[in-house]
Amino acid sequence: AGNAINLASLVTTSAPAASLTFHTSQDDATTGANALVNSTVVPAVNTTYYVRGALTSTCFATASMTVTVVNNPNPIVANGQVCAGGSIDLNTLVTNAGGGTLSFHTTLADAQTGTNPLGSSTVSPASATNYYVRSAVTFNGVTCYGVKEITVSMKAANCGTITVTGPN
Repeated sequence: AGNAINLASLVTTSAPAASLTFHTSQDDATTGANALVNSTVVPAVNTTYYVRGALTSTCFATASMTVTVVNNPNPIVANGQVCAGGSIDLNTLVTNAGGGTLSFHTTLADAQTGTNPLGSSTVSPASATNYYVRSAVTFNGVTCYGVKEITVSMKAANCGTITVTGPN
């Protein structure tokens, strides 16, 4: 969502000399009225546009195209804690992936570009560490994503367990 697209880049024509105009209704495309001033659009919702390819005022063709808006996923995360020497699965700290596929990264830059994901979502930090979760969805070859930071802090040193043996 929020990305510009040039409608002309979506059109091929068998008449290279055709003059292309873009419209918001089939009637306008048929009559040649109310052409968009600019072929680059930024729709907020799924929108159908109409293209008119004209060689002359009486020799033209029209077609429709729908621009589908894919919203960036917005993952919902929580921070976590781990004992020294322990591990935690970062997947357990993501309560909602926002519709995307998750990957985990050690830097914000890597999460934003989708590069260098961790080999495993289970981590064993030696100290408090920030990780970044990327939730990505791809539609028609276009990837939209959202990134959130997760902080894994260390529990107090006495985070062992107590076992009681003997009669109850």
